[in-house]
Amino acid sequence: MMKYRSVWMQEEAKKASNHKNEWNIITGNIIGKYEGYDLSDISPIIGGSQHHLLFFSDNGKNIRVIDIDTLSRLDSLQNDVLPSSENASAWFHALVPLSTNQFFYISTHTNTFVEYNEQKREFVYEVLPPCTFLKSYSKFDCARLDDHIFVFGGYCGGTNILPHIFIYDIHNKLWLQASFQLPSPLSSFSVVAFSVLHRLHFHVIGGEDSQSDAQNTHLLLTQVLHYYTFF
Repeated sequence: MMKYRSVWMQEEAKKASNHKNEWNIITGNIIGKYEGYDLSDISPIIGGSQHHLLFFSDNGKNIRVIDIDTLSRLDSLQNDVLPSSENASAWFHALVPLSTNQFFYISTHTNTFVEYNEQKREFVYEVLPPCTFLKSYSKFDCARLDDHIFVFGGYCGGTNILPHIFIYDIHNKLWLQASFQLPSPLSSFSVVAFSVLHRLHFHVIGGEDSQSDAQNTHLLLTQVLHYYTFF
């Protein structure tokens, strides 16, 4: 685990001259070891008023919360069961942060807005239109820019890896397929997104290609916005 402080913030660096951006091995508590969690293919996110909470779902049914400061699970959570269909397969999903304690839960069959109340330790949900394109997808990755969520690549039908990109318009609650795509089919990678003026920049790191070979790559995908539309 690393407690990170930006090296570009010189004033803060002076106040905390003893702070070091170093990785430290976690000893003692091992998250999920004794709870029986299945932590494969999870996409945890950081939240909480002090950025001290780790949210994840290990089974596509429950939202789990870990206190990062103590590395302990928060118990007595209220309404922690996702409002997913009983017949929906959610073994692969992604959590996409929106604000401190708000995020989206996106899976092959569901799209849900989630909000967590720290004082009550309670979750509230809003079920949103699912992405019909993702019904047979897995091992994709997501990134949010302003009012849009971008879903990249992944397996389709469990065998084919595709380069497609899908976009969810948060304001209009609408899914569409983007007019641009990854340069090649890719799955099991990570995406970091940011925008400058009217250009979108996506850093695509690692992953597996269509032959299931691990990729030691770092791709930069840039998209120019024409008339403020992605499509």
